[in-house]
Amino acid sequence: MENREAIKIINQYDMNFHWNDGEPIPAEQLAEAFDLAISALERQVQDRWIPVTERLPEKDCECRVTEGDFKSVFDCHWNNHKKQFEVWSHYQDDYLPITNATAWKPIEEPYTEEKA
Repeated sequence: MENREAIKIINQYDMNFHWNDGEPIPAEQLAEAFDLAISALERQVQDRWIPVTERLPEKDCECRVTEGDFKSVFDCHWNNHKKQFEVWSHYQDDYLPITNATAWKPIEEPYTEEKA
């Protein structure tokens, strides 16, 4: 099912699971449309900036972090054992802590071509 078709189904949905013309919407189409809508909303939630005052990552992960008043953005690593964001320093050949992180979000997965 394409996104446009899912949008059409959801837009024409009524509480009786019928099209606006009174014909019933097939259950499998309705379920697929709702699954697509839920996935889209979940992606929006996952892609938002999360203030560090709200929560920190629950496990080791690659993150994007904003720091302090500078509004700098870093790609870094969350070290769950040390409970800190770390950025790789090529000069020191080691991870250095980011001490003034204000918000973070997981780095999205890279694009991969869908196979038919």
